[in-house]
Amino acid sequence: MRTRMLPALLIPALIASCNTTSVTTDPLDLSFTATGTTQNYKPVQDAELSYTTQNTKLVVGTLKAGGTVDITMTAAQATSVTMRQLSEYATAWKNGGCDISGLAVQDTTLRFTDRAMFNTAGGTSSVLYPQAVRKNADGTTTVERSGFWYAQKTGSMKGAVKCPGRPDVTYDVTLQPGWNTTVHTLTTRPDGTITDDRIGQSRVTNTYDGPWYAYTVTNP
Repeated sequence: MRTRMLPALLIPALIASCNTTSVTTDPLDLSFTATGTTQNYKPVQDAELSYTTQNTKLVVGTLKAGGTVDITMTAAQATSVTMRQLSEYATAWKNGGCDISGLAVQDTTLRFTDRAMFNTAGGTSSVLYPQAVRKNADGTTTVERSGFWYAQKTGSMKGAVKCPGRPDVTYDVTLQPGWNTTVHTLTTRPDGTITDDRIGQSRVTNTYDGPWYAYTVTNP
C-alpha cells in the first residue's frame, strides 16, 4: 500500500490552522462611536462635545465646522463616574406623581445619554440630539431620538407609566451587557400636546450614524 504524502509546504499551514483560537472581545470593553451630520445648524468652527453626569463633565468628541459629528465614548469613561440604576428612572416617574404599577423593571447598573452639549462660536450654550424629525400629514410632528446606554449586565424596563394630564409613556427596553441604543418616539400636535410617547426599539450596538439636531439650551 502506498501512503499519499502531503506537500511539505502545506504541513506548516495545517499545523497553524489547528493551533488557531478565536478571540472574542468582551462587550464591556468596547467603545461607542457616534457620527453623522447636523440637519438644522452649520457651525463655522469646531466645538467640543460633552455631557454631564453626576455633576461630572465627560468630553466625548467634536462638532466640526460644517456640521460633522465625531463622538467616541469609551467603556473606561462610562464607568469613571458613579453609574445609575435602571430602577432610578421608574422612581423618578413615581416621585413626579405618576403611577408605575404597570412597569416591570429588571435592574442593571448603567450609563445613559441622548445628547451632547457644546458652545457656538458666539458662546451660546447649545445641545445636540441624535434624532430624526418627521412632519406628519395630520399636522403632528414625530421626533425619534436615539439614546445611548452602557449596561453592566442584562436589564429591562417594560410597561406603561401613567401620569395625570398626559398620555401613557410606554417602555419596551431590553439592555444587554455593553453598549445599546434605544429610540424615544414622541409625537406632538402644533400646540405641543403629546399624542404618542414611547421608548423602545432596543438594539445591541456600539455605533450610531445618523442625523443630529442642534438647539439652544433654553429652547430644546
